[in-house]
Amino acid sequence: MQSVYSGIFCTIFGYFLFSLMDAIGKWLTQSYSIAEITFFSSLFSLLPVSFMLIKIPPKKLLSTQRPTLHLLRGIIILGLRLTALFAFSLMPLADGFAIILTGPIILCIISPFLLGDKNTIHQHLAIGIGFIGVLVVLRPGFTTFNVGIVGALGAAICFALNTVLMKKMSATENKGSMLFYGMSFTILASGLLMIPSFSMPGLLDLSLFAACGLAAGFAQIFIFNALKTVSASMVGAFQYSCIVWGIVIGYLVWQTKPDIFIILGSIFIVISGITITKMAKKYQTQQLSK
Repeated sequence: MQSVYSGIFCTIFGYFLFSLMDAIGKWLTQSYSIAEITFFSSLFSLLPVSFMLIKIPPKKLLSTQRPTLHLLRGIIILGLRLTALFAFSLMPLADGFAIILTGPIILCIISPFLLGDKNTIHQHLAIGIGFIGVLVVLRPGFTTFNVGIVGALGAAICFALNTVLMKKMSATENKGSMLFYGMSFTILASGLLMIPSFSMPGLLDLSLFAACGLAAGFAQIFIFNALKTVSASMVGAFQYSCIVWGIVIGYLVWQTKPDIFIILGSIFIVISGITITKMAKKYQTQQLSK
């Protein structure tokens, strides 16, 4: 029981760190390009992550049977970072998280076509609930359109596509190589993209870049450790705590308060996402038992 509580703590704290990373990234977008923020945060995130990777033999870390899929996944991860930062630069944290966390709903929609999964009636109902939640959050026709919504939806789509690729690659690729190649591509590509708009950060901003990257790196470590003691579905359910962290951090730093529509829509999205996650886990268990 103690290990379960430890896993839950690691999960909650891990998602807090992810939320903190996005909050720092949002702050930095006032002075730096999205590509530069992505580059430095990814670079600094290597410091804590390297403690996980160093335990893996170099031959196993670099070996791969699917180099093309690693490249494609690298592009998707880069897209996820860039679109999420773009969204947060224009939207309050809670609003951005509410839309980005529709990723599991989008995954449920596309997985039958890309993975051959079969959705149950409960999953179809959950998708409908999630769609209602998105409509409540966006209120099309009743509020001024924020172009940051496009970025948030792009990040949600990238999340779903990344999950699809990870499932496809899991049969032949180890987690260490997927992490290594994904991060390496992000650092290299964002480094090239930031050159035209590069701005030399001062000591204070450099410390913020470091904090952003370290938060991302340690978040991955905490989530990785959580998965050792609690189920993946439980870890997936707690990712929606990012909305709560977004509300708290947004209020403390930017004095933004989510309106009733954001709160209500987020509730629908959370219910939908948790239901889909649990149903997917149940389906997977049934398939393995056959």
